[in-house]
Amino acid sequence: MHLFLSPHYDDAVYSCGGRIAQLTQARETVRVYTVMGAQPPEILPTTPIIRELHARWKAGDDPVKARREEDETAVYLLDGQVGYNNAIPDCIYRTAFGGRALYPDVQAIFGSVDPDDPAIVALELKLASAHQLWQDIRFDEADNPVFMPQDPALVTIYAPLGVGNHVDHQIVRDWAIKLRQTYPALTLMLYEDYPYIRQPEQIEPTIRSVPFLLKRTLYPLSEFAIQAKIEAIAAYRSQIDTFWADEQALADDVHDTLTQRGASRPSEIVYRVE
Repeated sequence: MHLFLSPHYDDAVYSCGGRIAQLTQARETVRVYTVMGAQPPEILPTTPIIRELHARWKAGDDPVKARREEDETAVYLLDGQVGYNNAIPDCIYRTAFGGRALYPDVQAIFGSVDPDDPAIVALELKLASAHQLWQDIRFDEADNPVFMPQDPALVTIYAPLGVGNHVDHQIVRDWAIKLRQTYPALTLMLYEDYPYIRQPEQIEPTIRSVPFLLKRTLYPLSEFAIQAKIEAIAAYRSQIDTFWADEQALADDVHDTLTQRGASRPSEIVYRVE
């Protein structure tokens, strides 16, 4: 079982779509779990970042539903399974006790994690039941799901390295490390966060900030895996014009970044937590 922890609906596919494609092609089980996947509160914080992003996404009256549908399409294109956390919304929607918006602007989103962030406590409480995230799901004759426990020694978890310093990526990374400490038989890999690795000078400082020994592993990608990743990323229609002028620019950028990271051989890079 390969479990990819994605802070938002897109991060795992953006960063590891090629690896996912190659794993499922080899008939490995892959699940993408969006950690900050809940609906926002009924009364939204009145912040500039929410107004800006909702306008940019053009996702209608229910942007979370629209993004979830995009994610399902993208992961299914890669032959993976999807899951999402219905308890924690995206950081732009989270508030402290009393209604204070925790991350009201871009500077806050790419800054320090607010100590009053309820996501921290919610994920701490989930540690005891986190084994459910990697249980096998089968179906009986009546098409009812049957959940089968998995040996943690057979599970590899992938979480963001935190390049770019997005608060949700930091929170998910730190939670993944706690998962590894709680279930020591697990294998934990930290993946390079695309598109933030387009600024490669940020990668080494991020690696040095992680207080554990990290072993670098490079996964060269086949042409099949590269194209599968590009097609899956393009399924996130609401996000394209945030990072690229059009789909051709998306494809060129993905290919160029993979080539740069692989030193001329298109590759994705992860770091094993020793």
